[in-house]
Amino acid sequence: MTIELILEQLATLFTYRLTLHPLAKYPGPLLAKLTSFYGVYHAYLGDIHLDLQRLHEKHGDFVRYEPNAVSVASVDGFHGLCFPLS
Repeated sequence: MTIELILEQLATLFTYRLTLHPLAKYPGPLLAKLTSFYGVYHAYLGDIHLDLQRLHEKHGDFVRYEPNAVSVASVDGFHGLCFPLS
């Protein structure tokens, strides 16, 4: 694979995750929407619980903290989260 092809595939993947992905409408840090490194980094530091609390204070009950994961801060919010799991 050439470097151009790799960059094109990454651009396509990132565009999908930001616009067409079923979780694209949920707020969160840009890096967390694009890669899992955001969550891994905070898990490594041991402060993921503090970071999630900060993100929930900033964005509300729903926070996208990985490309395929949403953190829900309340029981009522959890019941309101409706999307197909596939």
